[in-house]
Amino acid sequence: MLTMKADKWILLFALWLISVSSNGVEGCETRVTVTAPLGSSVLLPCSFLSNGPDWVKWTHWGEEDQRDRELVHLSSEGRVEFLEPRSGRVNTFPNQASERNFSITIDGVQNSDMGSYYCNQSDECFEVKLSEDEGMLFPYVFCLSLSRAVFV
Repeated sequence: MLTMKADKWILLFALWLISVSSNGVEGCETRVTVTAPLGSSVLLPCSFLSNGPDWVKWTHWGEEDQRDRELVHLSSEGRVEFLEPRSGRVNTFPNQASERNFSITIDGVQNSDMGSYYCNQSDECFEVKLSEDEGMLFPYVFCLSLSRAVFV
């Protein structure tokens, strides 16, 4: 009869969980989902614990065209190299790079901006999934009279 001790089952289960959670994207251990309405500005967060010697590279995997596009490279010294600035809609925070914060913003969010963004430094990767927020920004209240209001 084949028997296996509990510690080996736990190890096998942990390895299975790690392989399932990778979801096909190797190296990206941190993932977040961000939603934004079309036309708004959105912050794509990225920070690393260690300050590697390499540049941080932001790439975008677009849902529309199904290909990678390099957006910007950032150094820990605050240098910025825009590769696809999207008509000036991509913004960086070079003064935050020394604090290992390499977040970017995209202004005037468009359908073509939706998809997965990857912030890479050496062997570390941070994935941000951008999806359209189709909800309303604010509940609008129209006062028809002093006794009632209509919420749209």
